[in-house]
Amino acid sequence: MEGVVWGFEVAANDLSATANEAAKQKLRWERVADYPASSPIKESLFVLDPDGNTVELCIRKQPADIAPQQGTTPLRRISHVRVEVTDLDLARSWYGKTFGMVEADQVPAEDQLTLTVPKSQQLVILRKVAQVAERSMQCFKGPHIDLRSSEKCYPEILKRFDRKETYWGPEPDLIPWHEPDSNTAYGYDPFGNRIQIGIIAKRPMHFGEVSRFADRANS
Repeated sequence: MEGVVWGFEVAANDLSATANEAAKQKLRWERVADYPASSPIKESLFVLDPDGNTVELCIRKQPADIAPQQGTTPLRRISHVRVEVTDLDLARSWYGKTFGMVEADQVPAEDQLTLTVPKSQQLVILRKVAQVAERSMQCFKGPHIDLRSSEKCYPEILKRFDRKETYWGPEPDLIPWHEPDSNTAYGYDPFGNRIQIGIIAKRPMHFGEVSRFADRANS
């Protein structure tokens, strides 16, 4: 397990069927079913995708009240994200002050700290390492951390997000062309993990050219 790991909540009593499907697909996987009683996660299945990214499928002890998708592995939502850091105290302070995360029920492990998003009960699991994986720190090289808020809360979070990325050109704060609007920003945490923040979408994402960039290209 290297770099940022997204954990997806599965609507099931256990992950036996998911493990069987992973074996059938000849994927590399590892099942963890011995979390202590205090853990908010009941069971996990870690799967390595073809690009070397780790994906975690899990069962939460208190399932989200969201209808699952249909399919062999009925997913409810993103449950948590595992993030590598080199200093747990700094990580606790920065993620808490910037995004309002709090310490609650822990997913126990050595050199690990779990923070909770109070409203959604989604988790950020911080794991201390000697060096953060390169794939977490660069564009297009691995999964990044994507945090979404309400439209009301976003301006204040944007102010507190003190490690924003800027871009070359005459308008360095202009977002990349592939984003649908200006309510998003990219940056990094104190350890170099790439982060995207934005507003919870109320409409489908756009694909292809975004009009304001297309107009500029044609001018």
